[in-house]
Amino acid sequence: MRLGSTNCFSTLFKQVNPVLNKYEDPNEALDYSYTREVETLTRLRMNIVELRMKENMTGISEGMVDAGMATNREAEDKTEKMKPKAQALEELIDSCLLPDYTSRTNNVDTQEELQRMTVKSSVKEKLVKSISLNVKKRETNQRSTKIKHKSRRWMNKRNPWLQNEEEGTVEP
Repeated sequence: MRLGSTNCFSTLFKQVNPVLNKYEDPNEALDYSYTREVETLTRLRMNIVELRMKENMTGISEGMVDAGMATNREAEDKTEKMKPKAQALEELIDSCLLPDYTSRTNNVDTQEELQRMTVKSSVKEKLVKSISLNVKKRETNQRSTKIKHKSRRWMNKRNPWLQNEEEGTVEP
């Protein structure tokens, strides 16, 4: 039963198709085909750019993780290097060869100085982070612009219709 209906539709299509071809405008079909081709090409370009952007963003985030891990390693290394110095200072304080600046009499001045140093350090960190982010954003924007231009040149070389589209003509 199914095969019979398929044959019936096939026969009907073969009979109707020549009649429809008489009334079909070839220019209209070409225009429609051209429009569809441009839409497909545009979607392809956008997909390529989006893919490149994702690749760049993944690389940036991996770089940030690596930088964070390196900073942690440096901090741990510095802490390990400072332990012997701290022990030596404690021995000097205990033997009264060095005044104890952490005693209650000096505690107020020490707290104020510590707070000033913390504020300065915080401002420096924020400034470094801001500069670093601005540089990375600029690099990402430059890469994105280069990718877009390369993609546009590549696509224009492959499809002469696109080159003439900007000039207002439709012929290759």
